Parts: sequence; structure tokens; C-alpha cells
Amino acid sequence: MAFDPKIKILIVDDMNTMRKIIKGMLQKMGCDNITEANDGIPAWQAIQDAHKEGKPFQFIISDWNMPGMTGIDLLKNFRSKEEFKQTPFLMVTAEAEQA
Repeated sequence: MAFDPKIKILIVDDMNTMRKIIKGMLQKMGCDNITEANDGIPAWQAIQDAHKEGKPFQFIISDWNMPGMTGIDLLKNFRSKEEFKQTPFLMVTAEAEQA
């Protein structure tokens, strides 16, 4: 399977620095269709809006721990909808402990 750098990507992280790091790495890979959200709540709204517009996100990268709505809660919401079940969702964290 080839990677298409033109896919629509959503980066969700409450830390601006982490969003910039992830975005920078994606841009080095040629990706330029990137949207950012600082929490699960605005991310969930962006996901729903993009789907309604007929231009859904094709890849989600989300932090695990965030205020408002955590990454795991965002993932649960995302996977609860049939239209998003096949969309790749990558969970990231800067936490050192597995627990």
C-alpha cells in the first residue's frame, strides 16, 4: 500500500509544541492538508463537520491525555460511528508510564 501525502490529516494535541513537531514531520513527508485541534472536543466537531462537507479526514493522530475530551474518548466516539470505522487513527503520548 502506497502512502498518499495528499490525504486529509487531523492532529489533536493539547500541547502546541507537539502539534508543531508532528506537523513538521508530516510536512517533510510531503503532507500539506493538515488540520490541528487542541483537544478532543474541537477535534470531534472538526471530524463531524468535515464528514458533513463530504471531505472527511483520512488519518487522525491524537494525544492520549488532554483536558476536555481525552484521546481515548475521542477514539471511542470516532469508532462508534460506522462511517469512521475504517479510518486510521494513531494514538500518541508523551507519558513515560504505561499505566
